[in-house]
Amino acid sequence: MPQFFHLTHDAYSRDVSEFLGELLPVALNQVEQFESFIVSAKGGDLFFFSPTPQNHEQRYFKWAQENGVTCIILLDHCHFAHRDFEKYTDQKLALFSVKQYPSLHGEMTVKKFSNLAPVQNRDTLFCSQPLFEDGRECDQFEILQYLLEHYPLGDNTLWIKQHPREQREVPAKLFNNKLKLFEGSMDQAFQTFNNWVGVSSMALYSAQALGKKVTTIDPYSKKLNLLNVESSEICSKEIQLKEGLLTFLQEIGLGKLD
Repeated sequence: MPQFFHLTHDAYSRDVSEFLGELLPVALNQVEQFESFIVSAKGGDLFFFSPTPQNHEQRYFKWAQENGVTCIILLDHCHFAHRDFEKYTDQKLALFSVKQYPSLHGEMTVKKFSNLAPVQNRDTLFCSQPLFEDGRECDQFEILQYLLEHYPLGDNTLWIKQHPREQREVPAKLFNNKLKLFEGSMDQAFQTFNNWVGVSSMALYSAQALGKKVTTIDPYSKKLNLLNVESSEICSKEIQLKEGLLTFLQEIGLGKLD
């Protein structure tokens, strides 16, 4: 039986790891440093990544390929996700994507907020991302300026929640009576806002799973897209997610695990 590992380098990834461990039929080993994984892993083992690995983590894939370890990227992102995956096509990787399966991050949030009270707030939260810091072709503050000019706010306010990896403050010139900085936690955000907008933040899929109105903006075409919301009710798909994950593992050659 192969060993399963998950990289847990921050509080959010530890939450993901705990939830992922409940879905898998075998124990999930949490590792905070890739170097500690190297000591324990052997050929045939699996290594889960979530969030999506950054460019500097490509060395992990190279080591895994050379040692017969399968790396699995748990992707809930849109826009950038498959572009990122294409960078690693020469590596031994497997892609578990929201395009084929229920959102792992969304279901994790549904489980946590199963008794979420209705929210009356008409304002919108913009989930910013470190696009500039990650060397993307676009800048998160360009996206923000576009939203201030084109997103239908009406008489309401656009709040921005910055990502922990962002290294720059929001330019002062963008602040006006339509824009405010949200400094609460993501948990507080789920309990505060009904309307969400962003590029490819995993928080958007979590908000969608909670029945929020979620709009994504394509950073290339600047087109606004409403994510499909099947129901305004919170509806768990954890069973489908678990079955989908087992099917996925079988499809990549692990055989029957349950």
